[in-house]
Amino acid sequence: MGSAWKAPPGWAKMRQVVFAKHGRQCWRGCGRPATTVGHVVARALGGGWDLANLRPECQKCNSSHGAALGNRLYPRAPRRRGQPQRPVRRW
Repeated sequence: MGSAWKAPPGWAKMRQVVFAKHGRQCWRGCGRPATTVGHVVARALGGGWDLANLRPECQKCNSSHGAALGNRLYPRAPRRRGQPQRPVRRW
């Protein structure tokens, strides 16, 4: 992860098919119009590029879902008691 996203071959056509099949409404139920295509099962969890795993999403849901997944895959170390939330800067 962390590298730039690269579209698979035929992505533009696949994206159009997803919108034609499922419409332009975000499938996560937020009510916003879909502008991106997201995965039902994330790529990091073994999901593929097949049409059964792709759904229309709005940009907000797509990016927040990816961020939530990243937080689950790479959790922060718990803080110790008495430790400040952020390092104190003494400039």
